[in-house]
Amino acid sequence: MNRRTSLSLFLLLGLSFATSLSAAAPTPQKILFLGNSITKHGPKADIGWTGNWGMAASAEDKDYVHLVTKGLTKTDAPAPQTFVQNIAEFERNYATFDLATKLKDAANFAPTLIILPSARMFRP
Repeated sequence: MNRRTSLSLFLLLGLSFATSLSAAAPTPQKILFLGNSITKHGPKADIGWTGNWGMAASAEDKDYVHLVTKGLTKTDAPAPQTFVQNIAEFERNYATFDLATKLKDAANFAPTLIILPSARMFRP
């Protein structure tokens, strides 16, 4: 599978996730965050990282996932559900990344909004 095919499949998967998003419901109820370590990174002792949230944040509630979720939450509504998945492997191995298997839980979450913050994924 070449890079263009892999990227096309990835984007089509994203579009299929978003089919329930409508203009009548502007506040997303389920947000899927897909990205690299800025999105989520588990503890890694050899680099001194003890968190289980987006790197570069001093605390979980200060990472971009939590700040964006808070920003999208209306004051009179409950916070949307979120599903956060690190897909850095896709950045490194896009041609062999098994979308169906590795994003199965994300697809089953059935998000109404998908956020892909890493521009690095789409560099030539």
